[in-house]
Order: sequence, then C-alpha cells, then structure tokens
Amino acid sequence: MPIPTTVTELGFPIATSNRWTSKPRPQPDHPDIVEQIADDFGRKLCNWANEPDRLEEHKAYVREILLRSTETDGYALAKNMDNDGWLPDAELVEILNDLQSAKKRIYYNNLIQWASINQIKPSFNIGDRVECEIRIGKTTKRLPGIILLTSPNILEYFVHIPGAGHTPRQGITLQQEKLIALPEANATP
Repeated sequence: MPIPTTVTELGFPIATSNRWTSKPRPQPDHPDIVEQIADDFGRKLCNWANEPDRLEEHKAYVREILLRSTETDGYALAKNMDNDGWLPDAELVEILNDLQSAKKRIYYNNLIQWASINQIKPSFNIGDRVECEIRIGKTTKRLPGIILLTSPNILEYFVHIPGAGHTPRQGITLQQEKLIALPEANATP
C-alpha cells in the first residue's frame, strides 16, 4: 500500500489555526493537542450521558483521563470511569475504544500542520544511511543505520540499526531530528 502523500489521502482534515509557527516538533501531550482531544471526547461524553449543558465538566474529565491513565482500550478506561462513579455501558466502551486512535489522528494532524507551516521537508529516503541517536539502557548512543520505511508527512522514519541488535527486518521509528545523514564511505550497517 503506498504511503499517503496528501492530507486528503490520510482521511482527516488539517487544522486551520496557526498554533505551530515555532520550530519545535509538537509532542502528543502538548496542551493544544490535549485540548483538541478533550473537546472532541467531551462532546461525545455529553451525547452519551445526554447532558449537553455539562460540556466543560466532561472536557475536564477527559483531560484528567488523558493525564492519569495509561490504559489504551475502551473497556479498561470504562472500568476506571466506573471507579470514578460513572455507570459505563457497551456504548461508552465503544466511544472510549476510539480514544487512542483519535489521539493519534489529532497528533498526526498537528504534525502535518507543523511541518507545513514551518516548511519542513523530509530529509531522507528509503535506503539512505544515517546516524541515529538512540537510547540503549541508560546510555544514549549514536549508531549507523539504514532507512527502511518513511512517513514523509510526519517526518518519521523506520530505521534498521544493526548495532542495536536488530535482525534484518527489525528497526525502530525515529523522528527526523534524531537522524544525521552519513556519507556512503562512513556507512557500515
């Protein structure tokens, strides 16, 4: 399957605000991203609970869930909500099942916007040899690797790093900022 190259191919709209006019890459826990998720799921909670007048309370609760919960599936999140006094049902579990994918969608949407606004273009292609900054145990190392896959819209690369113990089809996903191009003569993966 080809890698999507436009926002339309990704299947969701790009945000229209200019919140990402600075150079640092947005992180998943950035307050603007958390707020977008809280707004989306706060509305879903309002609809589920049939409480349209309590949007701000529901948004605050979603923010709290995002900050304190490491759960990723709807059932576990609903169980936590049950402990908080909610009365979850199968419909709520279904809504909560979408939380992780919604977080990814919103995060990627913001990454695409950030790269576009700052005119940041992909620097590497499949097969390029790079030096990677990775953490092994408690030590940060710079090791040579080769790019196996690219996600150009979000400037991430799947890199095979033999020095990290990777077998031929293994690798890790790294952001463009963690990679340095290696001249062909210096590359030894």
